[in-house]
Amino acid sequence: MDDGISLRPFATTQRLGPAGNPFAAFSKGAGHQIRAKREDLWEDRPPKKPEELIRYSKDFLETLRQKFTDLPPNVQSYLPCFTTGESSSDQWSSTFQPVVGPDASPAPAETATDTDTRDWRSRPAAQHPPGASPSPSPSPAAARNSNVGKMHKTADAYRPGTVISLDEQQKAIKTIKGVLNKLTPDNFDRLTAQIVQLVTTAEVLRKTISLVFEKAVMEPTFCALYASLCEVLSKELPDFPPWEGETKPLTFRRILLNTCQDEFEGVGEARAKSDAITEPIEKEIAEKGVKNRTLGNVRLIAELYKKGLVMEKIMHNCIKDLLSPGAKEDGLPHEDNMEAACEVITLSGKKLSEAEKYKSNISAYLIRLERFSKNKTLASRIKFMIRDVLDMKANNWTPRRQKFTAKKIEQIRQEAETELGIQIKLPQVQRAKAAGVEEAELFPAPAKFSRDGDWKPVTGRNNRAAPAAASQPEPVAERPKGPNRSLTLEDRKKRAESLYKEFVSSNDKQEALMCAKELAVPDFLDKLIDIGVQILLDSVKEREQAMIVDLIVDFCLQKIFTADELMLGVKVTTDQLEDLSLDIPKSPDLCGLLLGCCIHKGVVGMEALPALCEPIMGGEVRRAFSAAVFQTVQEKGGGGLLEKSCKAANIKASSFLQPKANWDPPDLPSVEDFLNKKGFGVVPL
Repeated sequence: MDDGISLRPFATTQRLGPAGNPFAAFSKGAGHQIRAKREDLWEDRPPKKPEELIRYSKDFLETLRQKFTDLPPNVQSYLPCFTTGESSSDQWSSTFQPVVGPDASPAPAETATDTDTRDWRSRPAAQHPPGASPSPSPSPAAARNSNVGKMHKTADAYRPGTVISLDEQQKAIKTIKGVLNKLTPDNFDRLTAQIVQLVTTAEVLRKTISLVFEKAVMEPTFCALYASLCEVLSKELPDFPPWEGETKPLTFRRILLNTCQDEFEGVGEARAKSDAITEPIEKEIAEKGVKNRTLGNVRLIAELYKKGLVMEKIMHNCIKDLLSPGAKEDGLPHEDNMEAACEVITLSGKKLSEAEKYKSNISAYLIRLERFSKNKTLASRIKFMIRDVLDMKANNWTPRRQKFTAKKIEQIRQEAETELGIQIKLPQVQRAKAAGVEEAELFPAPAKFSRDGDWKPVTGRNNRAAPAAASQPEPVAERPKGPNRSLTLEDRKKRAESLYKEFVSSNDKQEALMCAKELAVPDFLDKLIDIGVQILLDSVKEREQAMIVDLIVDFCLQKIFTADELMLGVKVTTDQLEDLSLDIPKSPDLCGLLLGCCIHKGVVGMEALPALCEPIMGGEVRRAFSAAVFQTVQEKGGGGLLEKSCKAANIKASSFLQPKANWDPPDLPSVEDFLNKKGFGVVPL
């Protein structure tokens, strides 16, 4: 070995290792003489100095490569071979083959069980004929999807923005479904009138009854409300021609009762299907569904009987069928049937007991239920339910607990006031502070406490430190009763808007009147009216619209402004009613509501209607506005007030409702047909 070649720079004259072998140190293992790393991670080690770093020149390494081409014989045969570019996990996990030296025997042949350790880098490149380009190999995603069938487009595929065409019946049914979802006791009359107008064919009638029946069965809280709806629809809807092969006409009551009968008679078949289900969870769901529909159906039948739509004989047949012995060995009816019988008797027992023809049947039903309750195999829940029915009969059919039913908001408020003994109003904290009241009472004391001299409401903020004199607050200076002329125009506009909005929230008319008197300067009266009309047009809820109209009329009755000033303020809006109707379709109806209330309370006469209609060019808008006025006067004062108001004003409908030849469409109905169709035949032509 050449003594001039060494791995240690600047030490070329020194021989390395035994027998001058520069690789002899590797026989003891890599890193044999490397000092172990210390565990102290926070030790700061100074960087090495430049003279301590080992450097190899390029010429030195090239000479080393050319000089030593074979491994010395005393080096171990197994050495890991590191390849640039491979990860450490791949390098250490591979199987190393023995290095074949000059004196080593050849490696044994691989068997079928040996692992293929060939590297992909050693594979020869694919040979292609001259001039031919290699074909690209398919991607993994393409290989996976090669067997997937090609998608085909349908002719009626949905696309965004596509309008689904519906016929008139489907549109009516869809509208009725939306109306039923909004039905409450507060908007009952208005929505019922909409349903009556939409039911024009026998198919729409049948679908309407199906929708009402399903909602009544699945919503027990609103069952009485839907029964009232059925009562109104049975009176208002006309009869339709019979189906093919039948002779009786199609009526709302007939189809409804047939639907209830089919549901009642199909309970046995539904229970048989649920009993045939073997999966426990599905069986429980099916049994619960049958029970809910059974109870909902008999509940609706009982409510319809109270409304006079179901005969008394049918009620007794239903109760007898529910209490008939079942298929069990003990002879008891099905538990769901007994629960349904208790529900029917609870709802209609009082009316059934007052009838003379079948009066004794109620006692027989109760005796049978009492006998059932003594059976030891009967569930305790059914026993207590029967006991409640017997106690209600003994208490003159007065239930122990009131059931939850749909009520009007005003009725709920009155019940709360009766129970709590206070008048429920929204807190007036902000208004009290604006008026200078520091110790405002947030919640008044109950009436039963205020009668006793020892109970007085605490008005101090800190009850623990409130002195005895805090129960008698200092008198507050009264607000000025006249107009406040120190306000600017912008301040008046802001206060006017706040006036109407706070009144809608609190319904405090006295506070609203006091605020209006402060704003009632001559130059601002028309703006005060116009702001109220604009808030009326922007309101959505009917309750808010009625409150704002009532407040504006009361302003006139309280002499805040005169009737002529009110009409001038309204005329600002009605002059542009045609343009407003494009943005706010309900604007003619709302303006008509305001004028109709003014006529009903005697603020103005019917002669104001032709004057306000004169600037309106479109006949449809004029008629919509006039119809709203007539409708409001007729609803609030009856047909007599409408006829009397028209005669007192000596108005002729043809003078301001006649179509204009160069403006209105030619197919616009005549004035007489318009009035008769709307039900205003008392209005003079």
